[in-house]
Amino acid sequence: MSDRSRARDAVRRWRDCFDDLEASIVKEIKAEREATEKRIKGHRRWCGEKNSQSKLTDVFVRNIRRRHAAPTPITMDELGRFYGVSRRTIQSILSRETWKHVE
Repeated sequence: MSDRSRARDAVRRWRDCFDDLEASIVKEIKAEREATEKRIKGHRRWCGEKNSQSKLTDVFVRNIRRRHAAPTPITMDELGRFYGVSRRTIQSILSRETWKHVE
């Protein structure tokens, strides 16, 4: 086998690997979206980031919860200032009074 054919085979293997990785990521995203839609069912139609008045997105809410639960947590006041919402909004998110559909 020549060096060129070995290189082509290596490239094909890498492409196959990346294609499999991409397919698994897409599958995971679709599964998460479906799970979120199931959780939202029964809630108001325009809850969360679908509400045009919302200042936050699902990603921001997940980050707020992660940052507050971190080993060195960020205070609710700091989170509120960073995301442009009140301390009470952060408290409601953390206690899951609001944004219940986001894990």
